[in-house]
Amino acid sequence: MSIWPKVPAPFVRRLLSGHKILGLALCGILYLICLTGWVGVYYVEVERWERPNIPEFSTATPEAIARATADMRAVMMADDHRGPLDTDLYITPPSQNMPRLTVGYGHESRGYDQDGRYVGEASHDLTHFLTELHYYMHLPETFGMIVVCLFGVGMMALLIGGAMSHHYPDRHGDRSGATGGAGHGRALLRWQQPQGL
Repeated sequence: MSIWPKVPAPFVRRLLSGHKILGLALCGILYLICLTGWVGVYYVEVERWERPNIPEFSTATPEAIARATADMRAVMMADDHRGPLDTDLYITPPSQNMPRLTVGYGHESRGYDQDGRYVGEASHDLTHFLTELHYYMHLPETFGMIVVCLFGVGMMALLIGGAMSHHYPDRHGDRSGATGGAGHGRALLRWQQPQGL
């Protein structure tokens, strides 16, 4: 006697078909979200890889930071295309995680050596592109974050829908797992479904 109610076969076929379509539709976008999430984990390392020409050092003197800040301020004031809100400089002194001296404003950033001399651009366009793809999918921030969260809800729907579409997991698990053959892996996965939920 099964604990599962009898479900008409056409309903199960429609449920499986919908499950496949939903899975394929979300798969590509979820892959992008997960792959770009990897960049978020290794954000600092990818930034350093993206700009290998900027020298790395552990400390910078106040004079070097002042020289770099004065240079960046002159660049900012000469920029006719900066936005009205781009009036603040941000200074990143060398640290253990990011052993570089960078100064920037808005979306512009410049790298400096240990003496505060300009050595090259320090903007990380690729890194920021990938992390914003992960967080917002390059949509407006609030709407993009909602869309990414809905993809998380879609993953949960796939998990629950997949568990529900296999309407006899106990009987199939017992039958296919008894021989230890090719169905043994499927049986183990079916028995692990409750832990996934």
